[in-house]
Amino acid sequence: MSDLLTSDDYAQHLKQALIEAVPSSVDDPKKFALEIDKIIGILDERKFGQRHRHLSVIKFINLPEIERWLKLGVVGRFNLPANEVAKRRIAARIEVEHLISLIESEPMGVQIGLIEETLPNATFQLFRTPERTLLGLIPFRMGGELPNIRTGIAMLTSDEEPVRALV
Repeated sequence: MSDLLTSDDYAQHLKQALIEAVPSSVDDPKKFALEIDKIIGILDERKFGQRHRHLSVIKFINLPEIERWLKLGVVGRFNLPANEVAKRRIAARIEVEHLISLIESEPMGVQIGLIEETLPNATFQLFRTPERTLLGLIPFRMGGELPNIRTGIAMLTSDEEPVRALV
C-alpha cells in the first residue's frame, strides 16, 4: 500500500505497528518512538501535499499482499493477544475498503492497478507531473503487516529508461 492512498485514520494504526516492530536491540526505545512520530508527521505532510497539489499517483498492488494483510491485520509483530489481532484485522479491512472506494470512484490523478501475482520485494510507484514522470523505488514497508522503516535505501529517479519500462 502507498501511504498516499490510505485513509486519514491509517497513520495512527501505522504508528502503533511501527512502535510494536521496534527490535529489542534498539538502545533507546523512547528516542525511536520520537523518530516514528517525526516519520508519521512527514507522511501526513506528503499526503496533504499530494491532495492539494494534485500530484498524480500510479500504484500497482498485488492481490496476495492484500489477502495477507487482511489475514494478519495492521500488526508490527506476531505475538499480540487475540482480541488485539481482531482489532488490527478490522483496521486492515477498513483500509482495503478505502482502497476499493478509490478504485471505484477513480479520483483525478490516482490510478491503481491490481496484479494477481506477487510483486518484487521492493515496491515502486510512479509520480507524474506536467513536465515528467518519476519512479520511486521504496524498500520500506509502510502499509500492510510488519512495517519496516529502519532497513533499506529508497530511490527516486526521472531517468527515462526505467520510467519508460513501466509506463
